[in-house]
Amino acid sequence: MPIRDYSGVSGFDFKDMAQPLILTITSPAATVAGQTLSAYFPSVPSDFFWSIEQIAVSNTSTTTTTAFCYGQSPQIQSNVVASTLSGNLDQDDINSPIIILGAQIFSVAWTNCSLNAVGTVRIQVRAKQLIPAEK
Repeated sequence: MPIRDYSGVSGFDFKDMAQPLILTITSPAATVAGQTLSAYFPSVPSDFFWSIEQIAVSNTSTTTTTAFCYGQSPQIQSNVVASTLSGNLDQDDINSPIIILGAQIFSVAWTNCSLNAVGTVRIQVRAKQLIPAEK
């Protein structure tokens, strides 16, 4: 099976699919109190899928938050693939693995954030290549 070199695609390296990738994204700061913050990972290359093994979320909010993880856009309830009761210093590995198909965008949203808060999400993921079925 040939493995394509995806070095530089969205800033990530897809050459070594056997090793998990640790990816971290931080949201922009909240500009008003009670705002929902969002962090978006780059889309998965169309001939790959991501197998997310662990999700860890944190934020700097002074208010209680909840984090919702979305397997595709838009960020609506039917696209939720995981959530945490606490959007800060919490993780989800119960639903492991979470599959994100090629061309989809994995994102996280934190609700009820305080002014100037930022959210950070860290995922452990394996990138796997989709191989066309032989005829």
